[in-house]
Amino acid sequence: MSRFVKGLAVVLVFLVVTVCGVTVYHFATTSTFKLIAVYMDEETPAVFRWSAKQSLYWFHPDEADVKQLNREAGAQYVVDVLGPEEARPVLRHLVDNGLDINSVSKAHGTRFTALHAAAITNNPEGARLLLEFGADPTLRDGEGRTPLELARFSSNRPNRVEDYSAVINVLEEAQR
Repeated sequence: MSRFVKGLAVVLVFLVVTVCGVTVYHFATTSTFKLIAVYMDEETPAVFRWSAKQSLYWFHPDEADVKQLNREAGAQYVVDVLGPEEARPVLRHLVDNGLDINSVSKAHGTRFTALHAAAITNNPEGARLLLEFGADPTLRDGEGRTPLELARFSSNRPNRVEDYSAVINVLEEAQR
């Protein structure tokens, strides 16, 4: 019986090490965007969330990730997906590794910065955090609007359901 238990223990250790090794390799070669999504998905098992978080800080972002993040105003993903306290260290890590907090998204011709995205999605905490990291509230989108003007425009839409006053206040204060 003792040999069986020892053999079973060896097999179990082998399986755990193999699974962990494959998981670490997978996350090390996964894009920063996907890691952030896995890291914050409440449905993801805790061990994978922990692995994604560790991989984000150990292996990412690489040069290709930074270029991609800067082409897509990548800071918006961090503030959209993560809460302010979780987003702060991730943003610090990404900015320290080359993320331009004022990068402009080339998608759909909007030319939004992450701050524009926070304004239009009515995310005052995200806007506050982006401003803390140096986001410029005077930059204009593809239609010539600042984030404040975009928030005011969204607030004045007919049939709007959301109250944009908090994000408008954050952006007004930033321009003083």
